[in-house]
Amino acid sequence: MEDMPTEEQRAERARTTAERTQLAAVRTATTQRQFQVAEQRDRAASARDVTSEARDRAASERDGMATGNDTGAGPRKRAADDREHSADDRQHAAGDRWETRLDRDHMRDALSEAHIDDVTGTLGRSLGDAALSSELERAVECGQPLVLAFVAVSSSGFGRDRGGDPKSDEILLDVVKSLRLHLRSYDPVVRFDGNTFVCALTDTDLARARERFAAVEASLAQEPQDASITVGFVEHELGDTVESMVERGIAVLDRVWRPSPR
Repeated sequence: MEDMPTEEQRAERARTTAERTQLAAVRTATTQRQFQVAEQRDRAASARDVTSEARDRAASERDGMATGNDTGAGPRKRAADDREHSADDRQHAAGDRWETRLDRDHMRDALSEAHIDDVTGTLGRSLGDAALSSELERAVECGQPLVLAFVAVSSSGFGRDRGGDPKSDEILLDVVKSLRLHLRSYDPVVRFDGNTFVCALTDTDLARARERFAAVEASLAQEPQDASITVGFVEHELGDTVESMVERGIAVLDRVWRPSPR
């Protein structure tokens, strides 16, 4: 029989999990700011292209003015200068777009390393599984109840397993905002798949978990987006693992999401 971890070991595990989560959140925030900078560079490159086109049009007009005019050397010189500036602008714009593309590839890799969902800012599956395991371990060691809530997002804008467009992303962000508002700051929220999240509530029984998610549903009703949630709850039982709780949770969610015909 394995020795129970000491209080100091439990505290160290909790600190390590918190530090990893915090580091992942910082990486995500930094990467999101970098995405904003990349978008600004794209807009600047587009503005340069517009300026280049305007210069080219002006150069063509000057060429027209110089046609048939023996004294048209001045307009031709200005037209040639404009075309040269346009070519430089286009070259710089192309360079900016290439660097921006590389930056975005690097940022996506950084988000992947951080194990944070790049749309909602919730935990990804890898870090999320570790967080759920940590919550289960703490609940067992402290003799506390634990409830996993499986949250499926519904909207007229998408189906259960679809998403990825700006409208769908906005709906998911509204749901996550409501979850953050009514859950505790230390309750892990994991994006399980496309439109499904898993939340871990330690030291919480089923009745209190239902109350919290009733508040989430009420706050979603106040949002302009057409979004609702269906929640399946699973309570920790003796001998449970995260895998066994997830398996039961998926089954529960499937039943309440797609109830059997009567």
